[in-house]
Amino acid sequence: MGGQGLTVMLLRQMTGKIDSWAVRFAYECSKKNMYTVYPVVSKVSNIGYDKSGVHGGKISKYYVVASNQKIHLSHVDPDDTIICEMRRFYKKNIARRLINFMIVMKHNYFNNSPADNTR
Repeated sequence: MGGQGLTVMLLRQMTGKIDSWAVRFAYECSKKNMYTVYPVVSKVSNIGYDKSGVHGGKISKYYVVASNQKIHLSHVDPDDTIICEMRRFYKKNIARRLINFMIVMKHNYFNNSPADNTR
């Protein structure tokens, strides 16, 4: 499910450190075993890269121009090739994965009572 940083983002959302609709959406989709359909051409133009957006101005690799091309869906099945490419594109480097792991472990350590650790 989703990117490798979603666990940390969800923890940060739950503790009020961030406010992200995307992590809540991804969590709900995961919880309900749902998929997201990503069109081959973007249907959304993110205009926040001019630094007027809340999170904009940092990374431009996601900047695309929205397409007016019509999309027709009849039946959609997950495609393993596309899933692998999406994972490769959004994959974080080993340092970021280690940091995320440490954040999760720290959260678990400080938010579990001693009774919780006796399982």
